[in-house]
Amino acid sequence: MFKFFLVLIFTLLSVSKTFSKEFKVADFEKLGFFKGDQKWFQMIGAIDGWIGKINDEVIEVYFFKNKRKINREFFESMAPGDTWKNWCEKGNVALITKGDTACSYLKKLK
Repeated sequence: MFKFFLVLIFTLLSVSKTFSKEFKVADFEKLGFFKGDQKWFQMIGAIDGWIGKINDEVIEVYFFKNKRKINREFFESMAPGDTWKNWCEKGNVALITKGDTACSYLKKLK
């Protein structure tokens, strides 16, 4: 019985890892993101961050250790605003954008 529970727990943990992929900047570059300067990502708790363009739209994209670590207060305070129009997230990635299409690209991450 004890072995059964161990196998069950291991299986559940493995399955939950499968559904929570941690994206990296290279995954976003495959969708057409062009990196510019690296941002001060540590200030908002991210593990990586870049300013750049996707579809000629200026964005800042940040990568966090996992989805729970995304600093939503930061993004909500920035967009909508004078500089940034919108923000969105998927998995461990969050971005702020000056345009309308970047969030649709983010949704395409697999």
